[in-house]
Amino acid sequence: MEHGFNVTYTKSTLVTDTGYPCVDRNSYDLVSEWTNNIQLSDKSKLVVGGLFNQNRGHEDFTGTSLIAPYVASDGYVNAYAGYAQIDYWLLQSLKLIGGLQANKVGKLHPDVVRAPEQYGIRLKNQLESLVRRGIPCAKY
Repeated sequence: MEHGFNVTYTKSTLVTDTGYPCVDRNSYDLVSEWTNNIQLSDKSKLVVGGLFNQNRGHEDFTGTSLIAPYVASDGYVNAYAGYAQIDYWLLQSLKLIGGLQANKVGKLHPDVVRAPEQYGIRLKNQLESLVRRGIPCAKY
């Protein structure tokens, strides 16, 4: 089994002491991800993992006015995700891959990502096309 843990931190600042847009901005984005690759057999592998993301920022208006300086924006949002994927070599040249991903962003309801129905239809049409052309799958 292989596993990994990655962290990315990105900071962004903007300070304008003179002139437009008259702001003092400070924000960051933090992403941490944990992944496991599990070899189930010589034909199949499982990948499972999770992710945490935080975006945080603060901006002050520093221009010259009766109300300056004031806080223009201040906030953060946390996001979480979990995922799993399994792949299986059905034939030497045909690999089947399936998976799912669940997300939770801020105050939004959790959501599970799934492939649109069009992908299943596309695969079905491609297999039917191979059969109509008389190309046996075993050759591939």
